[in-house]
Amino acid sequence: MKASLQLIRSCCDIRGNCWLWRHGVDAKGGALARFDGVVRRVRRVVFELDRGVELASQKIGARCGTVRCVSPVCAFEGTLQEIHAISSRLGRYSTHYKALRIREGKARHSKIPTATVHAVRAASSTREAMQATGLSKSWCNRLRSGMGRNTAVDRV
Repeated sequence: MKASLQLIRSCCDIRGNCWLWRHGVDAKGGALARFDGVVRRVRRVVFELDRGVELASQKIGARCGTVRCVSPVCAFEGTLQEIHAISSRLGRYSTHYKALRIREGKARHSKIPTATVHAVRAASSTREAMQATGLSKSWCNRLRSGMGRNTAVDRV
């Protein structure tokens, strides 16, 4: 496809100043499209079309912090540290956010059902938990101590 701002804008959902890309994305959610036979980042193409310069290796970030935003209003040229600073101000790298994502992932990929975790924690002793659930002593001890799964994220 031949790059033009109008064509790119027509492929986006418009929300205020942001143009949220509706089509292909990379593993991290960044907008990708094929321009003149080459797959490129859409935000970079928009930045180059809007400013009229071709960039070599500079990073292009979004002031709004939205990964899919390709708007020329939000796009800026900056170092990786500047882009991360904006993201951290928006709460992308805060400890509680990261910890919540890790806990949700562990709960999602766990082979022990949530009902079993609650049964182990409700048991009066490790031996009783082992007999009721069929889990090993080490797993029962881990779950009873809170290391196996965090109850704040468990789905009931």
